[in-house]
Formats: sequence, C-alpha cells, structure tokens
Amino acid sequence: MLKERLRYLRNLHGFTQKQVADALNIERSTYTYYETGKTHPDLNAIVKIAKIYSVTLDYLLVGDNSRARVASPDAEYHTRAFYIPCDTDFMNLNPQEKNLIMYFRLISQEKRDEFMQMIKNESEEQNNKHSEL
Repeated sequence: MLKERLRYLRNLHGFTQKQVADALNIERSTYTYYETGKTHPDLNAIVKIAKIYSVTLDYLLVGDNSRARVASPDAEYHTRAFYIPCDTDFMNLNPQEKNLIMYFRLISQEKRDEFMQMIKNESEEQNNKHSEL
C-alpha cells in the first residue's frame, strides 16, 4: 500500500515528515495523513514524491518493480525498485544536506546543471582565496 511505501522510503532516506512536507509545500500533518492512509496525495504530489525518493510511479502506487527504472549516479540505468545511495555516510548527513538532496531531485535537469556550475564556481573561488593566504 502507498502509506507503507511512503513511510518505508522516508525512513530509508532518513528524512523527517517535516522535511518531505516542506519539499511538497504542504503541512506536516497533511503528509502524516498520507503515511497513515487517512488521505491520499494528489497526482502532482505523487510525482514529486517519486522524484524525491528516485522511484518510479509504478513502484510508488502499486509496488510493481518489474519495470522500475531509475538512474544511478553514473547515469546508467538499472532495473530495480529504487536506487539506494552506496555512500553509507548518506544517513549521517545533517538535515540541511538532506534537504539539499531532496530539493535537487525536484528541479529540472537544466536547473541542476546551473546549480552545479554555480557550486563549482563558488568552490573554485573559495580555493583560490585560501591559496592566496
């Protein structure tokens, strides 16, 4: 059922209900209702949830992972229910870092590329400042 998958995926990724609710732009109590089955998310929210957790709609809605396709970090595709980051430190990320990942998954590829370029430029600028000292 959807409610179990939502709870399972949220716990697997180490997100709080508040973090997921904020990413969906809803109240925490609304998201709690999704996990308890009192209400169901609309299609727009379901699509966003699938992006947050990097799962297919098939997996999220019906538990079907036979056709699930998700991208691994190296952009190759694998047939699995979902991709779990190999980095064991993922669970040790602080809430701000987890939010960054969640929001990153929700934006378009064009915006991701722009963001990555901005971060790269900022990092290089910081490195240059430190090397000048």
